[in-house]
Amino acid sequence: MVSSWPSPFLEDINFDFFFEMKRFFFPALMAMAFLAPSAMAQSADSMAAKPMSTPRGEHYQGHMMPPPPPEARPEGPRHGGPHHGDSHHGAPNEGPRPEGPRQEPPMMAGAPAPADKPMRTDGSKKASAQFYGFVRNYFYYDNRANYSSGEGQFFQMPKDENIDPTSGDDLNENGHGRLLSMTTRIGVNLTGPMIWGAMSSGQIEADWNGPDKWDLRLRQAYVRLSWPKHVLTAGQTWHPMSVMNPDIMAYATGSPFQPFSRTPQFRWDWKFAKNCTFIASLLYEFQYLSVGPNGTNLASGSTTSAEYLNNGVMPEIFAGFDFKPGFWNFGAGVDILRLRPRVNGEASVTDEDGNTTTYKCNVDDKVVGVSPMAYVQFNKNLFSAKLKATYGQNTTHLSMYSGYGVTNIKEDGTAEYETLNNMTAWLQLSYGKKYKVSLFGGYSKNLGATDDLRADMIYTRSGVQNWDQIFRVNPEFSYNIKAMNLAIGYELTGTAYGTLNTTEKDGVKYTDGTVDDTHNVLNHRICAMVKYNF
Repeated sequence: MVSSWPSPFLEDINFDFFFEMKRFFFPALMAMAFLAPSAMAQSADSMAAKPMSTPRGEHYQGHMMPPPPPEARPEGPRHGGPHHGDSHHGAPNEGPRPEGPRQEPPMMAGAPAPADKPMRTDGSKKASAQFYGFVRNYFYYDNRANYSSGEGQFFQMPKDENIDPTSGDDLNENGHGRLLSMTTRIGVNLTGPMIWGAMSSGQIEADWNGPDKWDLRLRQAYVRLSWPKHVLTAGQTWHPMSVMNPDIMAYATGSPFQPFSRTPQFRWDWKFAKNCTFIASLLYEFQYLSVGPNGTNLASGSTTSAEYLNNGVMPEIFAGFDFKPGFWNFGAGVDILRLRPRVNGEASVTDEDGNTTTYKCNVDDKVVGVSPMAYVQFNKNLFSAKLKATYGQNTTHLSMYSGYGVTNIKEDGTAEYETLNNMTAWLQLSYGKKYKVSLFGGYSKNLGATDDLRADMIYTRSGVQNWDQIFRVNPEFSYNIKAMNLAIGYELTGTAYGTLNTTEKDGVKYTDGTVDDTHNVLNHRICAMVKYNF
């Protein structure tokens, strides 16, 4: 199937104003850091003067401080019906409980939920534990080869055509299907004593979707202290850019249109006004990684590693807010990621006789990406509508198709970089609880780079550079009764591939990362799920 996609209006939008966020974001964050200790002290004093509320108190019904997870509440449903994908509290896949009362939907991913039991007040120094989880069997069929992980369950988009010049066959057009149970999950919610005037809690969560088949994989492991207006979280949990996931069966949970990552972090949630919460996080990479050059040679291809962030010393930074008036929920945030792709490089010097000597040296190359996002949600009775948009710069660590490249190499061996940018958006409409229907639509546009990149020094997710647009349409139906969830869905995902626009300067090819002469490649996925919650 070959055709040209029309140029969308997204190409005409000027996103330069996002870069100006760096001018005020760092001073604002530093001011918050200085204000936090005094604000928490005031909260602790007020808490000492008042009776302590339980975890189901008002401050847990705020947007960034969600109610206890459904695994800890086997008698009641999740808000809006079933959740099936690979997600977290307040996002898909935690399992519906159709018979119980509806809960307030948690609004910002990564704010862990406490166990559904009162805090210990008997003077005990130990925490109590409550186990939860589910058994999940997931079947899928695809009509062609795709970019995916998790034994094909975490599907993102179809691969480009691979036409054999002799037979004319597309070698990637071969169907395949599979039934897997490796996303079965087990976890424990911890509820502890009062510490420094705060309620203490924690969570450990794992599944069997590790790097090798059936390896146990750590999903979440964090501790948390909760004051009436402040929550401090330390450990691995959901990235705050993953707020408000779509409630769908698909294991990828809307990726690559939806940011997707769990990562170690220090996080501060501050409920500064009624229904309003400020969120700040310092994050490091663990399982979901950035891309970069494979060694000191910038033309050696790309690989994934946490070292690119670690070598830059400064952690990833997120700041955002969440506001929930009535049936509505609004929020926005910005993520700043600074990478140091290399610590060593090569430089050369030429003497008076024309002899050139090449030597190794330390370099301080850095590339910075600024990625804002915004979302809105409406929930009433059995109907839910969600809309989210993200402008991404080098967001491969969020399971999105992006990256960066080299624009120039200086004589001293250091390199200059520019990010590859994209714009993504998705919409989901759903209705029902015991019987639930859902329609998800996603769109992503490759915006290229703001400067020309060397064509041999570009680092992207899965090495994919020649994509222009991605879309997805995903209707689903689920039947949810007591501890059982049954679901079936269909995903139509299309990618427009083409030829990179290139120019040549001094014998070196450069590209701005955009694509022409596109053709559409479609994948049809049928998926089904049987899930039992405990």
